[in-house]
Amino acid sequence: MEQIDLMVGDSMVSRSIRTALEEVRTCLTNGECDLNVRKDDAQLKLSEMADDPNIPGDGRTVIWDVLSRIESL
Repeated sequence: MEQIDLMVGDSMVSRSIRTALEEVRTCLTNGECDLNVRKDDAQLKLSEMADDPNIPGDGRTVIWDVLSRIESL
């Protein structure tokens, strides 16, 4: 969550990516759904973001790191 928050607060990250990260954060913190459902939704959104050609390389690295952390839950 800390990495997601850092990227959301970074003005160098495009608005569309920040919006998608906010959706991932909301998805992960939604207590109404099962953890596996939240995890799968977040992984799907992050995977789509990692494939976006407009994301900078360092942002892609952070997304991959977040993806690996979510997989370990």
